[in-house]
Amino acid sequence: MGLLRSEFLRRKRQEAGLSLRAVEERTGISFNHIADIETGKRMPSVDVLHRLCEGIGVSMHEYLVEAGIPYPKKGKKKMDGKGFEPSTPTLRTWCSPS
Repeated sequence: MGLLRSEFLRRKRQEAGLSLRAVEERTGISFNHIADIETGKRMPSVDVLHRLCEGIGVSMHEYLVEAGIPYPKKGKKKMDGKGFEPSTPTLRTWCSPS
């Protein structure tokens, strides 16, 4: 996971006034796992990322925009049947080492 993405999660958690332990209690994700994600040592699964965003009070949309992953907009022509144009990065390309 790119450092910018992990820094975003840490910054949002700190802005919310939450400790790692508080996020652990809210999400059920271990303190160590969250710390590893925030330092870029581990990449969260989509499920873990969703739970972290909810626990911190950040929308997945806000996170994806910050991470540079376009979010499909309502009414936009679906180029590949899933709402993304063929050149748009997906979570698979986002998760690939950069």
